[in-house]
Amino acid sequence: MRKMTLVHLLIGSLFFIFIYAASLNAQAQVTSQTATTFPFEPYEARYKITWRGVEAGVSVHKLTQVKPNRFYFEAVTAPSLSFLPFRSFESTIFSWKKNEIKPEEFQYTINEGSKKRVAHLQFDWAKHKINSLNNNDPFELELSEHHQDKLTHLFMIRSDLQKLNHANQAITYMVATGDKSKSYTFEHKGIEMLDTPMGKVQAIKLQNILHGDRVTTIWFAKEWDYLPVKILHARGGKIITSAEIMTLSGETK
Repeated sequence: MRKMTLVHLLIGSLFFIFIYAASLNAQAQVTSQTATTFPFEPYEARYKITWRGVEAGVSVHKLTQVKPNRFYFEAVTAPSLSFLPFRSFESTIFSWKKNEIKPEEFQYTINEGSKKRVAHLQFDWAKHKINSLNNNDPFELELSEHHQDKLTHLFMIRSDLQKLNHANQAITYMVATGDKSKSYTFEHKGIEMLDTPMGKVQAIKLQNILHGDRVTTIWFAKEWDYLPVKILHARGGKIITSAEIMTLSGETK
């Protein structure tokens, strides 16, 4: 009778260990799936653009998913008045791997007055190279492990703001801007309440300073997954352009 009891206890213990191990494995799988899932849903946001103090047009930002963990994002800015000399198209295709964005292809066409700037970059992660696909002015840049493009670094900021234990610490990204790479460091400048057409939102204010006189300030709304709701570009102490959110659709809001 004692032998049967010990056998039963042994079987019960083995069964408990098996169930516990299976539970840990299931939790690990859930954690792994969560870690590899892109933290933002597709959305479309429209921003009012002001250029040198004049209401100049609208910029539409749209995120779509093209495959599992592969996304397309574009920002299209058009003037509201035909004589205003600014319009732009920017787009990026990227993947989400190991909690980080991996840009694949980035391009832009920007018209500002009589100036036109065009770039089309391809990120070759296997060869650690960024290649220009423009025939007129081909070039090649070194591709570092955490490189971003001019659009994807905004998503990395949003992702890092979700994870940072201290929201007031500076965050830095290496960004391919066209024919060169630049280090963008964003410093925490406080938390503000902003009025938007969708109501008041609490936003973290970050600021990036380039070459001393070029300053970009961005407000990220915490309750909307740190979506940018206001952007100011200043040069020489004067605001050149600004963008303020007007509408938002999709799962972000």
